[in-house]
Amino acid sequence: MQYIKIIRSLHIIGAMALGLLLASQQTFAATQEQQTIKQLAEQVKALQHQLATVQTQLVSLQRQRQRRVRHRTYHQHHHYHRRAHHPKPHHHRAHAHDHDHDKGKPHVISKLDIGMPVYISPYIKGVNPRYDISALIINVSDINRDKNLLERRRHIVAILGSHHVIPPDTPTLALSGEVRGNGSFFRPFRGGFRSNIDFEDAKVDFLTQVNPWVIGFFTYAFDNGPGPSGNRVTNSRLLLDTGFITLGNFTRSPFYGTVGQLFVSFGRFHSNMISDSLPQLIGETKERAINVGYKHMGDSGPYLTVYAARGDTSTRGSRDRVNQGGADLGYLISTGLMNSEVGVSYIGNIADAQGIQNTGSRAPFRGFDRSPANQVLRRRIPALDAYAFIALGSYTLIGEYTGVTSSYSPQNLTFNDDGAKPRAFHVEADYAFKAWSKDSSIAISFDRSYQALAYNIPEKRYMLTLSSELFRNTVFSLEYRHDINYGKNDTAFGQGFRAFIPDELGRSSDSVIGQAVVYF
Repeated sequence: MQYIKIIRSLHIIGAMALGLLLASQQTFAATQEQQTIKQLAEQVKALQHQLATVQTQLVSLQRQRQRRVRHRTYHQHHHYHRRAHHPKPHHHRAHAHDHDHDKGKPHVISKLDIGMPVYISPYIKGVNPRYDISALIINVSDINRDKNLLERRRHIVAILGSHHVIPPDTPTLALSGEVRGNGSFFRPFRGGFRSNIDFEDAKVDFLTQVNPWVIGFFTYAFDNGPGPSGNRVTNSRLLLDTGFITLGNFTRSPFYGTVGQLFVSFGRFHSNMISDSLPQLIGETKERAINVGYKHMGDSGPYLTVYAARGDTSTRGSRDRVNQGGADLGYLISTGLMNSEVGVSYIGNIADAQGIQNTGSRAPFRGFDRSPANQVLRRRIPALDAYAFIALGSYTLIGEYTGVTSSYSPQNLTFNDDGAKPRAFHVEADYAFKAWSKDSSIAISFDRSYQALAYNIPEKRYMLTLSSELFRNTVFSLEYRHDINYGKNDTAFGQGFRAFIPDELGRSSDSVIGQAVVYF
């Protein structure tokens, strides 16, 4: 109302001025009239300018008032939702770049109606004190990956909370992956020196956080093996490597459950080598399984996983039902300076392991998956795995043992005419250092297997590997590997077929492998 009165007064003043102008034309002489008209015209022009200025200011004040009303309504609406759906965050000192009215208030990013946010290997400040490729989703361990992803989520929520940021409660999708190529120069157990260049691996991980309690994960991987024609290039298939759904939230509960296609919780298979360890070649097992687990809600504490599945191999009468299961029990210690893990695993039937399902051998027996008849065993083969990992500063020590608790039936798998009892251990020492300001490491290991000739693995394996991050997200590695095969008098048969190449026994092989990996 006050602004309207001002405008009306200005209009009256203008009218009076025009009236004076007309009166002056009738009262004064011609010369005086011109001078007076000029003066009055200038006054009218000045009054009109003032009127326009006041009108502009009035419009600006009205717009500011409307913005303040909308701003207050918006924050009242979001304040209600924060109280209804999120716990009250702890108050911390606001960042120097925050506005004064934002100090102590969480930044709400959960109600933006813009669809699903998509991230590519996000690095959250504070999760790692420096850039570290181990923080990428692609490098989360295959074993217990569901538990590890939930733990990663707990760390991210804690970091976001310390920055007054509430995580989105709309679905999110994180992408991560790797592209791996290598070249090798090697002398096999039999024959002269050989060489190879291979595009070894390309995979993409998809991790979706559907809501605070449910995550979904799957991996598409490149198959670099030769097709039926033997041509590597014309194969180049993409396949679903792993995929699962997990129910859990380590900020609210220590329990979780998972269903899907995944590596079961047997063993750990830590290593910084290019080549696989012998325990991994014996024990790593992928199933379509159900996991139920517990993990202490903190960086240090115990964990337990129990799983069940319908395995590939079976005894007579158990082919069409759930016949596989096991458990994994361990303890994590994280003190900042030291990180370590110790544990023990059990599996009800190690004959489902990838290393004996398909051995990659050129012998007549190449694994149990060659035919449905090969998958039928006289008895189940239970196995145990014990593992230990300790990282102290720049030094890391790794140890692992995998072995069956009872031997195979001689009708299914043999070693020297008796039922085979395969087992192996791996010991490794790593040292991390800076080379020309680049993060680098050197690792040395020794592996030994027993009665595992049918698995197409050596009796002894020595490895030395040097790795360096010459560029961000890129790791170059060079490895020397020396394998010693089983003796000339050793034999092995699987399902009645010979499982070894006689000319390769009692010999050794040497390999030099160079590898480049791009992570994202």
